[in-house]
Amino acid sequence: MGLFSKHMAEVKETIKLVDVEEKYDIYFSRFFGLFFAKWGKALNLHPDHVTLLSLATGIFGAFFLYYQDNLIYASIAGVFIILSGVLDSADGQLARLTKKSTEAGRVLDGTVDTIVFLSLYIAGIAFCLQDFDLTFFVLSLASLFTHGVKTSIYEFYKSEYLRFVGKTENGHAPLQLNEVKRMGDRAYHYILHFVLLVLTSTQLTYVTRRSNTRVRMIKLSEDDPDDFADAYRSKNIGMLPLWAWVCGLNIHRNGIVICSLFGRFDVFIYGSLVWSLAVLPVSYLQWNSDRKLLLEMESR
Repeated sequence: MGLFSKHMAEVKETIKLVDVEEKYDIYFSRFFGLFFAKWGKALNLHPDHVTLLSLATGIFGAFFLYYQDNLIYASIAGVFIILSGVLDSADGQLARLTKKSTEAGRVLDGTVDTIVFLSLYIAGIAFCLQDFDLTFFVLSLASLFTHGVKTSIYEFYKSEYLRFVGKTENGHAPLQLNEVKRMGDRAYHYILHFVLLVLTSTQLTYVTRRSNTRVRMIKLSEDDPDDFADAYRSKNIGMLPLWAWVCGLNIHRNGIVICSLFGRFDVFIYGSLVWSLAVLPVSYLQWNSDRKLLLEMESR
């Protein structure tokens, strides 16, 4: 086995389920993230340490993003933004290498993603608003809002796939908002609880898979886990790439980097808003896929 093949085999051992991974992640973020995960393990770092390093790297990139009229600074921003994404992959890989995966760590990871992207938006918008434009400012806020909605939807369907196909016990969205529980009494537990409430509320509001549909799916999964997993996979394996293209962090992160290299963060804002319209047809396809799955399974 060659070095590349050996490394790729190790990469696949450090991810939850290959089906939910984007090709970009497998062959780039996870590929390079494994090196950082191994270094983290050798240095006896906790996965949360890598998560916080991802936060610091992303914010550092955001600082230089404000100076995107300078190609050197914009390039530095791009390097650190991409590195932040790699570290965002590495923390999960380190957690699986060291068997230190926790629900709090998962929520912290999502919280850091939110803070990093918020920092990128603030820096990019500030650059574009050096000559204040109220219309652009409003459109920027709309883009930021749709970004949050889209990423929440994508995370929901990935967690549902992991639940039914990967048969994971944790990490999936609750059926009702009141099921979200605080994980402790420390100050950061209250912060993470608030973030999880916002995420769950967004998911329950905007996904087309309503609670009654999820209850029916859960029952079918409990009655025959393997049969339902196969049926669920056949109906949803093609949906995940669509959600990734419309809602994934990679499409947003790389879009920001590319546009900013040309000093045109405004193009990213406009493109993001137009791209958000694709959520509607993909949501319909998902609803129709869910409907067919239930008809097929409940008629047996």
